Amino acid sequence: MLTHGLAMSAEVEVYNEGNRKAFANYRLRERDHIAALVSRSRHRYVLFKPLVDSHRTRELLDLGTETPPRAIWIYRDVRGRVRSELSKFGDSNLRIIRQRTRDPGLRHWQLNDDAGLSEASSALLDSLDTRELTPADGAALFWLIRNRLLFELGLHEREDVHVVSYDRLVAAPEETMRRVCGFLALPYSSDLVRFIETRPQGPLPSTDIHPQILALCDDLSRRLDSLVT
Repeated sequence: MLTHGLAMSAEVEVYNEGNRKAFANYRLRERDHIAALVSRSRHRYVLFKPLVDSHRTRELLDLGTETPPRAIWIYRDVRGRVRSELSKFGDSNLRIIRQRTRDPGLRHWQLNDDAGLSEASSALLDSLDTRELTPADGAALFWLIRNRLLFELGLHEREDVHVVSYDRLVAAPEETMRRVCGFLALPYSSDLVRFIETRPQGPLPSTDIHPQILALCDDLSRRLDSLVT
């Protein structure tokens, strides 16, 4: 939604994860290739949506382009993310977690060292009996592991990283998008949010997430929320 909004600006060229010029099988291409795409662009802004490669954020912020890159880290409330994941992809996250238990050498973008899996996250997964986990647990764990990266990589301390709450965006689209535009020095226009159906921000229905996992997610949510201005 945020990407779609920024794409409404004529100054922004967008590469979504399905664009083969910038991605291969939804993985962002190598650093030099991305830098070349930016250098060749006639747009003032070039936006990449590396959904699978958020662990490469520090590398991308050091891209070496004429204008220093900036990063937007957007997250959703864990309960909303779990419901969305289960409705679209079922138990896919849980299946990958269980595969990792059976095969510690599993090479998968979600759960290996190349994907930025930290020692803390690896230890957490190792401590769980995956046979007892529910699909909701698997989706919540994935949310936890990926959003932890913001802190594990030290991105929360950088001035060139802006944290955005998806739930805040749909509750207050104009205010949120104005802040994003201010961070990017991009002129704000109501066109950037005209397609967003405003929904009030409030408590979400409970989900079938194990209390231990939910407590870790809620703690991380509080840390993320504290960074949203």
